[in-house]
Order: sequence, then C-alpha cells, then structure tokens
Amino acid sequence: MGGWEDALNSHADKVWKDLADRQELGKRIFQRLTEKRQAGREVRRPATVFELARVAAVTPDVIKKVVEHFREEGCNFLTSPDERLTDNSVIDISHESLIRRWKALNDWATEEADSGEWYRRLEDRIAIGAAFIADPELESALQAREKGRWNEAWATRYTAAKVPYTDVVRFLDSSEQRRSDELARARRNQIVVAMAALVFAGLSAFAGYSYFSARKAQAQALESYRSALERQVEALEQRAKTERALKDLQRESARSETALAEAKTQRTLADRNAREASEEANVVIGRQLAFDSERLRNTVLCVTVPTLLGVESARRVDTVQGYEALWAAEQRMARQVARLAHQGPVDAVAFSPDGTLVATGSGDKSARVFEARTGHEVARLKHDGLVYAVAFSPDGTLVATGSLDKTSASVCGAHRARGGATDARWPGVRGGIQPGWDAGGHGFRGQNRAGVCGANGSRSGAARARGPGAYGGVQPERDAPGDGLLGQKCTSV
Repeated sequence: MGGWEDALNSHADKVWKDLADRQELGKRIFQRLTEKRQAGREVRRPATVFELARVAAVTPDVIKKVVEHFREEGCNFLTSPDERLTDNSVIDISHESLIRRWKALNDWATEEADSGEWYRRLEDRIAIGAAFIADPELESALQAREKGRWNEAWATRYTAAKVPYTDVVRFLDSSEQRRSDELARARRNQIVVAMAALVFAGLSAFAGYSYFSARKAQAQALESYRSALERQVEALEQRAKTERALKDLQRESARSETALAEAKTQRTLADRNAREASEEANVVIGRQLAFDSERLRNTVLCVTVPTLLGVESARRVDTVQGYEALWAAEQRMARQVARLAHQGPVDAVAFSPDGTLVATGSGDKSARVFEARTGHEVARLKHDGLVYAVAFSPDGTLVATGSLDKTSASVCGAHRARGGATDARWPGVRGGIQPGWDAGGHGFRGQNRAGVCGANGSRSGAARARGPGAYGGVQPERDAPGDGLLGQKCTSV
C-alpha cells in the first residue's frame, strides 16, 4: 500500500513539475478545487473554467491549457464532463483520495484553509467594529494574504459576514500603515532620546569642566587679591605709624635731627611699599578682568563686553593675559579677507559693480584684477608708466585704466576684467586722464588737466568725439539719450 501511495505522489509531482513556468498557476487551480474543513476532512470544490480564471487572474484559455495537462491519458488528476472545454465547463478533482495521498496537494489545501481562515477573521473584526488589528495577528494576516494571493474573486469563497472585499483590504492596509507609523514614531523617539542624551552628556561634561576651572581660577585670584590687600593694609598701618612717629619727632625735633631723618626715610619706604602693594593689586585685578574677558568671549555672542574688559585690563597693568584677552576680542571684531599684492605703491582701487572683483593701479607699472574674497589674481594689465586710475564698466566685464608713459603723458585703455586682454587703447595729453564709462557701458569718456575731453568706443578705442576745453579741467558727461558729450570747465585743478 505504501509503495503505491509513493508512486502516486511521485507521479503527481512529476506531472506538476512538467508545467515549468506555470507551476504556480497549477497550484492555484488545485487550491480552488479542494477544501479542508475543521474536522480535517478533505472535500472537493468543483468550479468552472471562468471561475478558475478569475481566481488565478488569468484568461480562460490559459486555464484550459493547464487543465488539459492534468487530463492527459495516464494522468486524469482533473476531470470535466465536457470533452472540449469551454469557459463554462466544470472542473473537478478525479477523487478525494488524491488530496490525502499527494503530499504537495495536501500542503496546498492546508495553506489555502489557513489563508481563508484569516480572511474570515478580518471580516469578523470589521463586523464587530474594530478599527485595526495589531501584531502578532497583523503579521500573520499579511503573510496569509501574500501566500494566498487574495483577490475579489477568491474572497467570494470565504466571505460570511457580507463585508465587501475592498473593506477587508482597506482594513488590513490601514492596520499595516498604523504599525509602520508607530514603528517610525518609535524610531524617531529613540533617535531624539539618544541625541538628547548625547547632547546632555556633552554639555554636562563641558559645564562641569568649565565650572571647576572657573572655581579654581577664581579661588587663585581671590587668594592673590587677599594677599595683596593684607600687604596693602600692612603698608597703610606702617605709614600711619610712621606719620605718627613723624609728628612726635616734629614735636620733639629739638631732641634729635637724626631721628627726624630716620622718620623721613621710613615714610619714603612706607610710600614705596604702598605703591608696590597698589601695583600688585592692579596686577591681580587686571588678570581677573582678563580671565572674565576670556570666559565671556567663549560664552556670549556679543564682543563688546569682553573687549571692554580686555581694554580695562590692559589699562590697569601690562600683563600677557590682558593683551591676549584684548587681542582675542579684537580678532572677533574684524579680520583680513584677502591680501592684494603689488611691487609698488597702490594709487587706485575700484570694486566691480557686483562686488566680486577688485581692480588696483600701482606704481609698479601694472593694473591688476583680483577676486575680492580670495585675493586670487585673475588678470594683470601691464603699462609703460604709473597707473593712477582704474574703473569698471557697468556690467563688470571691462576695466578702464589711466597710466603715465615715459614722457609723463597720459594713456588710457580698456581691458577684459578676466584674462586682461586689451580691447582698446588711446593716448591723452600731459596732465593725466581720469577714465570713466557712459551709462550703458558701451562708450568710454576721459578728462585731463589740459582741458581736453574725449568720447571713445569701449572695445575699439576709436574716437567718437573730441572737444577742447580750458586749462583747469573739463568734466565730461553724456547727455540724457547718450548721443552727445557735455563738458563743464573746472576753475582749478
């Protein structure tokens, strides 16, 4: 008997594995055609080809091919009264014993029964008004849905409370979402608590260190201050005694001139001791002020109070601590952003309209363009003489320069702000030219001490117009449309 059952089981497994990529579909069909009741009894549940197609979510033609595979001669695991299958043909298992003797089918039937049982449980929860289910029931229901591949056609077999399938799915999804939200909230809370604990521990350690350091420094300062006060009191007492002695000696000056001289000496010594004591007190106070300045500089954002404490410390006494506190406060007030280097004195400086570039003119016969924030040199404009004026065009792409050549005559030029390529160059006359731009940045205007005005193209250097003026200087301007050149004589230069 056992050998026959093993042979049946092996034969059924082989037929099922011959389905290749449709093995899961075959499993789905047999699960629909079998049922395990609570007493453990296996029964058949015939179904039409159309019903099987809806449960498996495939077309009826695909179901027919799988059924025919199990109806072949020598197999006959599935039967139908119709020789030629149609969508309405009823499909059934050939015998209930197949469910018991084919181990894989028995396992499939058990799995299907568990999946259906979980579906009924969810219906029951909805029927009694439950809002959600939680773990471990939720996790088991989700696994049952995944293994059973639930759909609306499949659910009609197990529905008992007349709860729509969409409500069951929505109930299960909302329960899963609630669990996800709770897990996310728990993780966030754990992160917040961990970060808060780390921050608190760090702050506690820093606060403890700062507190004990401050207490130690304060105790040392108080001890020094107390010692200085004691010495000052002693000096004052000594001075008072000396003064009293001096008065006695003055009243008894006739006794001895030597005693009077000794009293004066003692008074001088007392004055010196008093000054030394006062200076020591100032040293202690100055160091305390420097300490307070350093402490406040590390704990407050405002630099005014630490700076004033540093100034007062330096005013009272020359100490390293005082000057360090004053220097540290000064460092927070301002700092050098970049260093723009030349080999000669710098005679002209101009920022580009957007503030990103700086042009400089120098006595080293060059004009240079730097990046304002980094000091990086982006262009070097060489000249034959001192560069006394620089100006950016309104769009910041060109730089105009004024230079003196070897005969002290002025020369102007227009150059690229980045790269330094010269777009235009034109001579002036003795006395120097002050370069400038018209409002649109398309033309160049110049003024010189000899009273000659010129209007030139910014990219070609071609003279558009030239007008004489009187000695004393002419201030060139554009008229409102930019079509004409206006000049105003200066009375003196």
